[in-house]
Amino acid sequence: MSLVGLARLANNFTFANEHTPLYVYEDFELLQIGLVRQSLVPLCLEHPSVFQIRQANNKQLLILCPEVEDVQTRSTALRNVFLSWRLEIVENENLELIKSVPCLSSLKGWRNEEYSVFGKNGIVLTVERAASGLISVRSYGCHINGYVKSNDEILMWIARRSRSKQTYPGMLDNLVGGGGLPHLQNPFSNMVKEAEEEANLSPDFVKKNLKAVGLITFFLDDNQRGWIPDTEFLYDLELPHDMIPVPKDGEVEEFYLWNLEK
Repeated sequence: MSLVGLARLANNFTFANEHTPLYVYEDFELLQIGLVRQSLVPLCLEHPSVFQIRQANNKQLLILCPEVEDVQTRSTALRNVFLSWRLEIVENENLELIKSVPCLSSLKGWRNEEYSVFGKNGIVLTVERAASGLISVRSYGCHINGYVKSNDEILMWIARRSRSKQTYPGMLDNLVGGGGLPHLQNPFSNMVKEAEEEANLSPDFVKKNLKAVGLITFFLDDNQRGWIPDTEFLYDLELPHDMIPVPKDGEVEEFYLWNLEK
C-alpha cells in the first residue's frame, strides 16, 4: 500500500457514523470532549451516576458525571465503568457484548496508563489508554524519525514492533514510536525517556540533538480500538554512523537501516 493509502486508512473517520456527543462541565459550562457510538450509549446509561442524557437545541447530549467538577472523582468514576465492562469481556467472556459493540475488545489490552483530556482551562479528565477510543477523546503521541547521512543519501532507522505489543504487533515503525503521551508528560521529555528505553540511546545525546519538526492530526475509525482522534508530535534525530540503536525494553524486536526508496 502507498503512503497516501496508509494516510487515508489512518484518517478514515466520518461523522456519518451514528454517535452522541460527550460533554463534561468545566467551570459550570458544558464542554464537548468526545463522541460515543450509538451502540454504546445504552451501556453507558446503565450507570446513571456517571452518564446522563440531556436535550439541547433538539440534540441528544451525553453528560459525564454532571454533578461532579472534581477531576479525580470524575476520572475514577469513568475508570470504574470501563473496568466493569472489562470484567464482562475478559473474565466472564461475554461474547454477545463484544458482538454488539466490537470496540469493547480494546479493553482486553488494558495498559494501566492514563491519558490527559484537556478543556479550555486545563485537564478535565484522565482516561485509561486502552479505553480512549470508546469515548473518542483526543489522544496525543510522539515519534522520532531517526536517520543517518551517508554521502548524498539519507538512510532511515526503522524499528520492528514486538510481536507481543497490544497494537500493531510485528509491524514496522519509526526509530522510536513513543505512541501515547502519558498523563502529565510533555512530548520532548517523553521522547528522551522512550529513546533510552526502546533503543538504548543516551539521554544526553537525544536532548542535545532532538529537533521538533511539527505535528500531524488524524481521526482513526478502528473496529477493535474505537474512534481515535489523534495528534502526533514529530521529531527528527540524526545519528552518527557508529551509533547503533539496540532493543532494550522489549517494545522493539529489531532495528533496520534502510534507504528511503526501500
